[in-house]
Amino acid sequence: MCGITGYFSYKKPVEYPGALGKAISALQHRGPDDTGKKIFKKAALGHTRLAVIDLSENASQPMATPDGKMWISFNGEIYNFPELKDELRKSGMRFISDSDTEVLLRGYQKMGCEIFGRLNGMFSVAIYDKENHRIVLARDRFGIKPLYYYDDDITLFFASEPGALLQFPVPRILDKNALKQYLRFNYIPGSGSMIRGVKQLEPGCFLIAGENKRETRRYYELKKGHIDISYVDALSEIRRILDESVNNRLLADVPVASFLSGGLDSSIVSLLAAKHHPHIHTYSAGFPDFPYFDETEYSKKLAGALGPKHTVFNLSEKKIRDSAVEILHSFPEPFADSSAIAYYLLSQKTAEKVKVVLSGD
Repeated sequence: MCGITGYFSYKKPVEYPGALGKAISALQHRGPDDTGKKIFKKAALGHTRLAVIDLSENASQPMATPDGKMWISFNGEIYNFPELKDELRKSGMRFISDSDTEVLLRGYQKMGCEIFGRLNGMFSVAIYDKENHRIVLARDRFGIKPLYYYDDDITLFFASEPGALLQFPVPRILDKNALKQYLRFNYIPGSGSMIRGVKQLEPGCFLIAGENKRETRRYYELKKGHIDISYVDALSEIRRILDESVNNRLLADVPVASFLSGGLDSSIVSLLAAKHHPHIHTYSAGFPDFPYFDETEYSKKLAGALGPKHTVFNLSEKKIRDSAVEILHSFPEPFADSSAIAYYLLSQKTAEKVKVVLSGD
């Protein structure tokens, strides 16, 4: 998990160095390993880094192409970057890092926005074309990684979270329609947010902004229609896809663990992860004060069958109550899923041991 932020002026030079620094600081919890920024006459990129692939300085961001004409600030992970890298190498490109960030940037340099449809991964990204004064924002197919923006027709501001976006001159006005949607659905559908004028880039889309216009295009959409396949073949294909997906997400230059609550989702993920990493460490949360919600008995049984090292962090009623304000502050917008309370505390404890954890939902 990293953080990206920045701004783009359509025509005139602008300067928001102080606001950019505050926005980067607001995203520090998303990327505690490093920060970076690059300021141009009419644009700027900021980044906070959680180093997972290529831990060296060669993978620091914002990152530029060798000619300095294109710059990137990237949040996420591209699972098929080794294959894309081989393809780009065959076309004559050379690389200075082992990061997926550089592969994405060079892929954009060669293919333009077509690269987004080629990516297997989770991401939000900003790419600035300095020579043509154009910025492209893009988000992964299902919106796993967040990306918010505000456009006043003079400057386009963007960030991974609304709190960082509000460090720029963005009006702090409640969107009452978004509030109604939240109270009805427990989330805000579509591209809206709780702040009037602040939008989320929709999943599977990219936004292009230049001197004269801004437009959003969709690069991915779920295919509709009937799939002619037998039940037995469907089971086999589901197993293959799940196994491939979990294995892809084990790609990291740091240790990877897995959450194991004892429920169906995390059990499947942990089972498949242990198949590829037999010694993977699993973690779960226990609720001694709430026996009805406590599933540690099941997680321990499964962990014992799988063989990995298993750790249970017991979360008392007092711990949950005392952490309420801290947990609320961690959400960029109102959030209605109460499971996030335990999830937050479990993640906090697990982060003391490892940097990357698989989860099932």
